[in-house]
Amino acid sequence: MPKRKLENTIKLHVYFIVSDAVERGCAAGIRKAHKHTNSPTIDDISAACHVAVMYALEEVLNFEDQ
Repeated sequence: MPKRKLENTIKLHVYFIVSDAVERGCAAGIRKAHKHTNSPTIDDISAACHVAVMYALEEVLNFEDQ
């Protein structure tokens, strides 16, 4: 009996995956920026959000060093 090639295709909704990661990262960054102070500066919030968003994106995307 000849072997049949089975082809499965999964299409991901990349926009929704990235959007969810960014949303989770922003929320985590805001929480972290407010962790040790009640009134963080905009720079503190921005930096915490940036780091948290990048961590969240690394969970769903593979950034290969070029």
